[in-house]
Amino acid sequence: RELCRELCRNEDADERQGFRVQGSDEQTSAFSVERSALNVRFLQAAFPLPAGHPLLADRFDAILALAVVMHLPDADLFEFAFQLRAMLKPSGTVVLSLSEGRAVSAESRAADGRLFRERPPAELTLLFERLGFRLVVREQESDSLGRDTLRWTTLVLRLDTSGSRPVDQIETI
Repeated sequence: RELCRELCRNEDADERQGFRVQGSDEQTSAFSVERSALNVRFLQAAFPLPAGHPLLADRFDAILALAVVMHLPDADLFEFAFQLRAMLKPSGTVVLSLSEGRAVSAESRAADGRLFRERPPAELTLLFERLGFRLVVREQESDSLGRDTLRWTTLVLRLDTSGSRPVDQIETI
């Protein structure tokens, strides 16, 4: 949300900077402040997106999936990554953030029913590399809400259009 506020500080900031901002979340309330105060187009959506969803027809320079993968069942993870790839322009970028340090099982849920599933950053990196991405940045930081046990990893992955992916070299050995 802070990034959204920064990019869209006023009504026409996105056009001056060349940004068109699209927000989506499974919860309709997630972007209520941004939707009303900023120039952000919002669609309610839960990943993976159903066939025919309007977001699947659009192409983006970058997709931010902040604290999203932790709420996806294992069975939906590949489809999620594949859809992100399809929604990117050539050489587009995906930014993923994921938490580490929660005491969760494969089916842990919050009081509101949301799934919490932690995945090692290396697992997600490999998945995205197999789909044609290259890891650009991996950063880890402490939790901004002060939860001592949590750390957040940010992965920045760029769609590699050069045809030479690190995973191809590994898979051919």
